[in-house]
Amino acid sequence: MKKVALLIDGGWFTKVLRKELSEAVSNGHSRRPTVTAEVVRKNALQALDQETEEPWRIYYYDAYPYDGLVTNPVDAKSTDFGTSPTNAYATKLFKELGQMDLVALRRGVLKPRGWLLTENFIRKSLNAAQNNAGVPTLEPEDVSFALEQKGVDIRVGLDVATLAYKRLVERLVIFSGDTDIIPAMQLARREGLQVAVVEIGGTRLSGELVEEADFMRHIEPVM
Repeated sequence: MKKVALLIDGGWFTKVLRKELSEAVSNGHSRRPTVTAEVVRKNALQALDQETEEPWRIYYYDAYPYDGLVTNPVDAKSTDFGTSPTNAYATKLFKELGQMDLVALRRGVLKPRGWLLTENFIRKSLNAAQNNAGVPTLEPEDVSFALEQKGVDIRVGLDVATLAYKRLVERLVIFSGDTDIIPAMQLARREGLQVAVVEIGGTRLSGELVEEADFMRHIEPVM
């Protein structure tokens, strides 16, 4: 049996699972299910060949949720990220994953970048300028608070380097749609590891990611 490490881009993986598992309802909207730690584990293990592969460890990468208090510069309304449903969900998910066998959490942080104009407002302003119209009135919803993920990519790189140089596994199975992971994939292959990437349901990976892998696998998500 080949020893396999599964590397999961948590933000991408849970987003894709929610989208693919959405249930259509009669009014045309979708109800997105909660992706629990058990759903993460179950779907990740689907990508293994049960006859020839065994999981060595699951690495789950994501950032701690931001918990700061921010004030909208347009209407001076405050938002407490620490009490948001997103924060509560991420905190619960991390706790559940951390208590599972063979799961290693690798968490970065979300750094605030400040308030930015939305693409919609920028587009409206450009259209107004082209038509010699007045500048649109700035509304509270025309700005959004931007956050930047830090520290995750370096953790992926360090883990891949350790797995490759110490020959801890023979194969990597990667769940990510981000081309930033390509250098880590290239390192693993140069050191003799085989690398697989995974498509989920109808979500397709970029050609760049597929080209840098030895295998491309497909799973149908399950609850």
